Amino acid sequence: MKADYKYLLITAFALLFFSRIHAQISGGVEAEFNTSSVKISDINSSYIRNTINGSNIRGYEFGFYLKGQLGNIYIKPKALASFQSGMVFVNYNDEHSADVSVVVTKLDLPVLIGVKVLGPLSVEAGPVYNRIVTATSDFNGNHVDIRPNGLGYRIGANLQLGILGFPAHWDPKLRIPRGQVVAAASIVSPKY
Repeated sequence: MKADYKYLLITAFALLFFSRIHAQISGGVEAEFNTSSVKISDINSSYIRNTINGSNIRGYEFGFYLKGQLGNIYIKPKALASFQSGMVFVNYNDEHSADVSVVVTKLDLPVLIGVKVLGPLSVEAGPVYNRIVTATSDFNGNHVDIRPNGLGYRIGANLQLGILGFPAHWDPKLRIPRGQVVAAASIVSPKY
């Protein structure tokens, strides 16, 4: 909970900084397709071994962003709703295993700092707050509690071609999904 206040405070100061220096402000809508892997660990169950793993968990996310730019540097806070589904592999203590369907709906709030490096190409990174809204918690009759929120970070690049942006990023420290690699497309509104 304490980390959540730090995240909001950093976001507020960054937005205040950019508004005070009369940066160019733009906003837009973003839609992303993603694939990820899931690792649910430290499971306290007498039926399931310690970890549930899955790869090729696919889905999409969409939402809004603002972008404050000063020269080659920008800050881009986003609010994204994410929907993903796929199969995970569950090992049970009685030596059998099963593939189980998993569905995750979450809210992502990244605040990215970007630097234009070459023409339309930028690199960007920043903290991400994740709030799991719903997630599969029943694995063949065995209930698993999943932590509903967490802080992580996002690292990646963005290729901006006119009003279309093509970001690709990695979220290495998230609970669900973990190690997410995202390929995306965004539409930018004109600067105002």
